[in-house]
Amino acid sequence: MTANSPEGTFGDNDTKICEETCTIATEVRDFQNNRRCVADWNCSRTPIALFADLVNKICVTAPNCPADTFADNFTTKCETTCQGTTLLYADPVSKFCVATCPKDYYAVNLTGLGGVCRRTCLVPLWADNLTITCTARCSAETYGVNTTVGGITTGVCQTECPSG
Repeated sequence: MTANSPEGTFGDNDTKICEETCTIATEVRDFQNNRRCVADWNCSRTPIALFADLVNKICVTAPNCPADTFADNFTTKCETTCQGTTLLYADPVSKFCVATCPKDYYAVNLTGLGGVCRRTCLVPLWADNLTITCTARCSAETYGVNTTVGGITTGVCQTECPSG
């Protein structure tokens, strides 16, 4: 076990004893912060930025956030939706909440849930390569084309409608 290992014991601020788990419900184990229990919004940021994994009650790097959660720099937690004062998108590649989706992904705004990055856009939305978003209306000089594969219909904006 090393100083950066999540195994072992952590200084519990409530009991003042080295414990394997934190006794205060809103605390998580931080292996970078002198192996102490810290408030779930206070995971250490150096030398590596950590985020509170509220499922496993430990501070983790972004790639280690639990499935279907994303590292949110605004809350410093692994979140199911991205928070913040500007619209952020949950990026499945980096596991971060980002302002711009990565290459080959489209930004989708989900009302009340923030945004997500998707490889395809499900109808009634179309993948718009000009705006790099899933949109209800294609950009100028492009037209929505639907494709169904395996019972799933996706849409993409194209400059020409398919023939035949």
